[in-house]
Amino acid sequence: MKQKFILLLILILSINNSYSQFNKRNKDCPIDHRCYLTSNIDEFEEVKTYQINFETFLSGRPKLTYNLARISKDGLNRYFMTFVQPVEGCRTKDSYVYIMFENGNKVKIPNAYTEIDCGTSFIIVDITDYLEEFKTNTITKIRVNIEYTLDFDINKPLYENFSKNLTCISTAI
Repeated sequence: MKQKFILLLILILSINNSYSQFNKRNKDCPIDHRCYLTSNIDEFEEVKTYQINFETFLSGRPKLTYNLARISKDGLNRYFMTFVQPVEGCRTKDSYVYIMFENGNKVKIPNAYTEIDCGTSFIIVDITDYLEEFKTNTITKIRVNIEYTLDFDINKPLYENFSKNLTCISTAI
């Protein structure tokens, strides 16, 4: 139940933030970086959520859009990424995101949802266990599987923006 609540909280926060606000400089971001970092405190669940609104990895078509979220509870942090691809499908427990790094490393991250959801184009994955890999290596390609498999080559300048977003969300207080 708590996993569903946290995933639903991430989705609701993602939808409620508008694309037009995404280039604002946020005073909570500890590095000199233009991002739209929001935070929310749920006093009932004693959960603090930090989120960077949707951005894109690609400058052409098709676009792969993502957002980052950090959930803090009882001094523990969990990091999530939501990927939005251009094709809808049925997301299942077998859906995944596969990430290839410049150094040759690859990580396959399972869908954080376990229920079937058809007619959707987004997937949320828990990147907490792979955070160091994300921080120290450059992403070169991402495969998203939501019923259909789509591969995306990552634009290096936009990856560098992702890297700054990850630093920003990781170090926000």
